Amino acid sequence: MFRRRMILLIICLLLVAMVKPGSGNGTSAIEDRETVYALLDPYGRPRELSVVDWLRVYGTGTRTVFDPGDLTAIENVKGPERPKKVQGGLLWQVDCRGGYKDLFYRGRTTRSLPFAIKIAYFLDGREVPATKVPGAKGELLVRITIQNWLRVKEWLRYKNARGETVSTLEELVVPLAVNITTDVPATRFHRIEAPEANTTAVGATMKLSWLVFPYPEVELTLRLASKTGMSLEPIYFTAMPMLPPLPEVPGTDQLLPFVVGLKTMDGKLAQMVEGTEKLYRGQGDLFTGSGTIQAGLADLARLNEAHQEIVRRCLAGLAKADLTGVEAAFGRLAELEKGLAELEEGLSVLGRLIEAHQAVMAGMRAELGRFDLAPVASSIRSLDELGQALGASEEYLGRAASSVEVQAKRALAAKNRQEEMATALAGLAKSYPGVVHTPEYKELQRLFAAQEKDLAALTAGSREGGKSIDGLGTTARLLTTMVERVEKGKEGIATLNEFAGRAGEMTAGLDRLRTALGVLAEGGELEGRHVPGLKTAAEGLLRAKEGVSLMRQGMGSFTEDGKGLLAGLQGALTELRTALEVLLSGGPLEGQQVPGLATAGEGLMRLAAGLEQLRTGLEQVRDGTQSLRDGLVQMRLQGTQKTIADLEETLDELARAAATKKVLTARVAACDHFIGKPTGAKGQVRFLLRTEALR
Repeated sequence: MFRRRMILLIICLLLVAMVKPGSGNGTSAIEDRETVYALLDPYGRPRELSVVDWLRVYGTGTRTVFDPGDLTAIENVKGPERPKKVQGGLLWQVDCRGGYKDLFYRGRTTRSLPFAIKIAYFLDGREVPATKVPGAKGELLVRITIQNWLRVKEWLRYKNARGETVSTLEELVVPLAVNITTDVPATRFHRIEAPEANTTAVGATMKLSWLVFPYPEVELTLRLASKTGMSLEPIYFTAMPMLPPLPEVPGTDQLLPFVVGLKTMDGKLAQMVEGTEKLYRGQGDLFTGSGTIQAGLADLARLNEAHQEIVRRCLAGLAKADLTGVEAAFGRLAELEKGLAELEEGLSVLGRLIEAHQAVMAGMRAELGRFDLAPVASSIRSLDELGQALGASEEYLGRAASSVEVQAKRALAAKNRQEEMATALAGLAKSYPGVVHTPEYKELQRLFAAQEKDLAALTAGSREGGKSIDGLGTTARLLTTMVERVEKGKEGIATLNEFAGRAGEMTAGLDRLRTALGVLAEGGELEGRHVPGLKTAAEGLLRAKEGVSLMRQGMGSFTEDGKGLLAGLQGALTELRTALEVLLSGGPLEGQQVPGLATAGEGLMRLAAGLEQLRTGLEQVRDGTQSLRDGLVQMRLQGTQKTIADLEETLDELARAAATKKVLTARVAACDHFIGKPTGAKGQVRFLLRTEALR
């Protein structure tokens, strides 16, 4: 359909070119229409070129027209006028009558056509010369190639989609419309194939027509098959410069707001992507927070269970509580008060007794103070001191002997345990061979060996610095011998003391008595112990009596207060039991319905289940947010951004195409002659070519 419209368009243009125009409101003008005729050989090469020039001169009177060109063999084909050859062309004298004058003349030229035609023949798949075609049988392929040589270099200037001015020098091909026609007798061929050709059957003849725009080259094919012998009719070519019909497209200025809108949309999508990313992070924080809440609910659930257990135990304890024993105890408080009264009376008696003892003690100390025992003490001091020294030595040596003996036994036991520990250490090494090579095991072995050596020296003795050191056993035996010898020395001192007389004993006894009486009266150290005196005892009894008196006074108040406290305690325990039961299982309390811990536990479980569903929903929403973000990103990459890039590229191509169309329109308008035209004339040129028939 498109090609048929193109053919109709070319025919209309040719008809318009042949219509007689008006005079242009009486003003002088010239129209120059050139038709170039060419006879082609079977391969498309021109054999000769001739030009028929149709000059229409508008005006009145005689007109002189200079038509530039290089034609030879000039012949006026329609009138008596003869041109005058001048430098660069022909000079015509034209007598305009009726407002215009038509002048038809022709001539020959050696100029080259602005396009080339090449025809090749292939018989049964092999290229053959044209002379082999007539009478041939088989399948014939005729390939026609048309090359457009109308090339120009032009600056294309336009604004791209970003508002930038683009200037580029490009080589362009001036559009050329070529119509090819030929007749194919259907009786000679049993198969006719002409791809992209318009075909019309007129009787037994198939008329073929192609309309092409070589830019810069186009190729046509005609396939024929004959069993009786081939022949080809002439092929006709009609060519003229013209633009192919191009659809009008909106300018870039009209489409730029759409690009701006897309960029704005892309910016909003970028903000949406950023918003979804923030939303995704917020949902992540919310999911983390819900996890923390979930953990807290689990802790609360465990705490609730613990509280329920505590309340159950408290109720069990209250069930076992029995206040009858407390009431009985309050009943025995009267007996305790009576005992305190008796204790107070006894303390009074003891106080009077201590006062009597203090009076007796004062008299005894006064009597003993009159005795002077210094001379007696001086006479027996040496024997006494010697005896004391021997006694102390005996005591110390005995204690030392006992200690050394015990230490010897313990050292021997430690040595035995050392051997047991060494055996256990060897067993450990045998059970865990890897321990043997550790530094700790080796250090433990060294310490065991050193300790075993020290224990052996301690129990059996050793040599230190060249001297023999006794062991604990030997030392214990030596100390026992020394004790025996000191005992014998004490016996000798006792004999001496007996001979010293009873004076020494009496002196010592008096001294001890004086000291004892002083300690008894005032208090002090006696035989290594601190002994309080009678004075301190009297003061203590007085304070004890006062304390018992206070206890008696407080006992009465406590008994009365305790009975009231017991009654209040019974009521409090009853209320506590009721409160604990309500706390555990729920119920009315002080006129209000209170949920129990069990109800709270169930609520926590439902809350935990709901929170789990919420977390599941959050995960799904988070996944949806991520998908939304990915979709938005994909929408930007594959949608708006790609559309913007494609649209900007398309707008650039449209602007370039518009600039190209503008340049080519001017160039097509300028290609209005082949030989030349008068100055200011409106020109038109077309080419009519024909090949020779192959018969």
